[in-house]
Amino acid sequence: MDKLKNVVPVIKKISEYQQPGKKALQKLIYLIQKKGVDLGFDFSIHYYGPYSSSLDDSIHVMQLQGVVEIIPDGMNHRICLTDLSDMVENGVFSPIEEETIESVLESFGSMSAFDLELITTTDFVARELCKTLKNCTENDIIDGVKKIKGEKFSCDKIKQAILLLRENGYQWN
Repeated sequence: MDKLKNVVPVIKKISEYQQPGKKALQKLIYLIQKKGVDLGFDFSIHYYGPYSSSLDDSIHVMQLQGVVEIIPDGMNHRICLTDLSDMVENGVFSPIEEETIESVLESFGSMSAFDLELITTTDFVARELCKTLKNCTENDIIDGVKKIKGEKFSCDKIKQAILLLRENGYQWN
């Protein structure tokens, strides 16, 4: 599917929960994709957790087309759809994909970028570790997050993120 056609309806849905900044949008798109909806973006680990340069590029293309506005807001950059977004032909999601997107947003859509950073970094680390370790444990995941994030997140917060991800059907083994 065309990435731009897919991003506009997802931003519309996210906007029902919050006016996302760039970081929150990156994290919510990541969670949607990892739950099984292929929006066509590849993610790698970055300073604030999983990041897709192609998603960032797509947002800037939409800004140039007048489909979104990127509004500086303190340390954030809010992404707002313009009236032109209604003219973009939206990608078509299957009923299962629609349900998945809604489920992810119900669970994570109102969270701060900071909380989403923890959750998505935890998921990213778990996926990478469980590819290489035969028996990937919770402690392995915690250690992996700590290696990337240092003391930014406590062990208890990382454990809570693991539990929340598992409760929402994210699997790594």
